[in-house]
Amino acid sequence: MKGIKWALLLGLVGMAWAQTQVKVGVLLPLSGASSVAGKAALNGIQLAVDEANRGGRVRLELAVADDGTDPAKAVPALTKLLTVDRVDIVIGGLASGVTFALSGPVKQYGPLFLCVGAASSVVEQAFEGYPLFFHYHPWDYHNVAAALKFFQYLAQTHEARKVAVLYEDGPFGSSGIRTYRAELEKLGYQVQAEPYKTGSGQFTPILTRFRAFAPDILYWIGYDVDALPIAAQTRQVGLRPKLIYGAPPSWPLGFEKNPLSEDVVGMTAW
Repeated sequence: MKGIKWALLLGLVGMAWAQTQVKVGVLLPLSGASSVAGKAALNGIQLAVDEANRGGRVRLELAVADDGTDPAKAVPALTKLLTVDRVDIVIGGLASGVTFALSGPVKQYGPLFLCVGAASSVVEQAFEGYPLFFHYHPWDYHNVAAALKFFQYLAQTHEARKVAVLYEDGPFGSSGIRTYRAELEKLGYQVQAEPYKTGSGQFTPILTRFRAFAPDILYWIGYDVDALPIAAQTRQVGLRPKLIYGAPPSWPLGFEKNPLSEDVVGMTAW
């Protein structure tokens, strides 16, 4: 939340000297698969706005829209922010699939776009050359580089040899899966990887296949909505990895207090 707060303040500092009022469009997943992260991001943005407004040099007005973690909802919501609400800046871009879909209309209308998430490198490619795109989140290859160092440590010190990768089938999870697999194999791991659909809640068939593989690590790439079902069904099918490693944008509220979080670790931007 603090990172989002300061990113917003830095993004607005130049405009704050030139204008007394700035209208800021916020397009985030307040419902759907990424809603936990979206609501947390909105809280951080509101903190930044309140602080800037107390300073007195600029008056920031928010226009908030829900992208529903759905490209079909996000594109018309963005168009409304730009053409009806007539915002000066857009802050959003949390889910990679949604943000990729926004690249066309953002380039068409030309706003300053402050992107708070969207780790997939396909998003980076989609916005390449657009001068008003600012991305504050690590890209997927940064996340993987950090994860690989951790996995290298586990191989060297805990003799981990097998990784099962469970990845969501959108851009966030799937765009770099071939590279991830190759890099894990370079570290000496045997790898079995399968995709899933975000929000389906049904992981038993995949996890049962993983059970036969007997992985030391279950590596999960997806959104917070799937954390609890995956943790629960992993145990229900008798899959017993030494570690579940998750890489969601955020975790469900209170997940760390749930018994299902035992032996689950994750990575987050700091």
